[in-house]
Amino acid sequence: MDKKMFVIEENFPIKEAMKMIRKNAKGFVVAIDKKGIVKGVLTDGDIRKALITDKTVESKIKDAMQKDFISETTDTPETEILSKLNTQIKFIPILNPDKTLNKILHIDNYYEYQMRTEFVPIFKPYLAGNEKKYLMECIDTGWISSQGSFVKRFESCFANYIGTKYAASASNCTTALHLALVALDIGPGDEVLCPNLTFIAPANMISLTGAKVVLVDSEKETWAMSPELIKKAITPKTKAILLVHPFGHCAKMDEIAKICKKHNLYLIEDVAEAIGGKYKGQMLGTFGDIACYSFFGNKVITSGEGGMIVTNNEKLWIKCEELRDHGMAKEKKYYYKYKGYNYRMTNMQAAIGLAQLEEIETILKIRSRQNAFYRECLGNTAHYYSRPIQSWCSYIPWLTTITLKKKDTRDKLIEYLKSQGVDARQMVLPISGSYPYRAIAKGKFPVSCEISYNSLHLPSSTGLSEEQIIYIVEKVRKGIQHIG
Repeated sequence: MDKKMFVIEENFPIKEAMKMIRKNAKGFVVAIDKKGIVKGVLTDGDIRKALITDKTVESKIKDAMQKDFISETTDTPETEILSKLNTQIKFIPILNPDKTLNKILHIDNYYEYQMRTEFVPIFKPYLAGNEKKYLMECIDTGWISSQGSFVKRFESCFANYIGTKYAASASNCTTALHLALVALDIGPGDEVLCPNLTFIAPANMISLTGAKVVLVDSEKETWAMSPELIKKAITPKTKAILLVHPFGHCAKMDEIAKICKKHNLYLIEDVAEAIGGKYKGQMLGTFGDIACYSFFGNKVITSGEGGMIVTNNEKLWIKCEELRDHGMAKEKKYYYKYKGYNYRMTNMQAAIGLAQLEEIETILKIRSRQNAFYRECLGNTAHYYSRPIQSWCSYIPWLTTITLKKKDTRDKLIEYLKSQGVDARQMVLPISGSYPYRAIAKGKFPVSCEISYNSLHLPSSTGLSEEQIIYIVEKVRKGIQHIG
């Protein structure tokens, strides 16, 4: 911070201090005498107080300044001084032994210092509600496993929030997807369409049923499966479309729903990254036969691990619940109808999930404001662009993502950001680039591959401050210059 922008003689008129404050844009100046000795500080608040009493803009600075002010000396460790800065104490003059000004530490210096010394993670969960209270209730009552009141409460409240008749919890979204596929009797001889641009879980779960994974490329405007390419991928063996709403943005549901109806296909929605998102006002997860959600630690709401299935089909719901519990019939304990699984959510997970669900509207509002500020700071430049958002989509800001226009620079930028204390992650590898699916990944997937190999996620915790976002964006731009 250039101290010349803040130092003014105490005998100057207040109007000169006002000019300097407008110029430095920090809201204060440091007053000195003719020998350079610091005599006081004057803030914009001090000026307002002076002008509403008996002072004018021609009055001297020394008649309005704070003579009793917080300062430190050069022998005080800088880290100790920085720790004293906060929203009330926004600056501290550092004085030489002769009381002249050495430098000024401002709250901005604190944020920068914090960024340098504290690694900014890609995501931290927002735990500001009843999480601890509900969790302690589980512990105090002894109901910590998959039996307990919070499981049913969470399921009921989640179904109500999404707007479906039924919900069944699961140990995670991956097992939820497996349950959905098996409940729909998908297996050997069937084909299921799956996006190429997604985490590998959907493809793995399709494959686990014995069905064939058919990969479909994305479209540039949504990053979701292209309806036109879906039409081309359908064969007489196609039984379902497993649709992912990627990174909080919905797919073109009108077109895809029509395709499913025309070809009599099941539609499974993977809403792991878009909880609370809508397509033209309709809640995601309500378009298909069944939908699945994730409550992993980095999702919009979390239960640590955990997943949920929602549907309006009672038979599907019952079958998912039975398959989830070793194939045991709901109506008769220890009578097994299927070869099932142990995919149950614990009462402790459900307790945290319920507390999170109670806060979801607050979380979404915070993340919406945060995302707007992030995108304003980032913009779209000659070097990168922010992920596209369509007007008909009620976008859920999950991870803030940028795509670099220059190829083969993404990993270098990530490495630079981490060296500056900013966690950044490469986007998921397209399924066609994963070893288990290379053999079946016939054809090229230009859109999903371009997006995947050139995109990175920036820190996206709900608790990120505007100062932190500004710092992250500055490091992105410096990193791009650094790597050339």
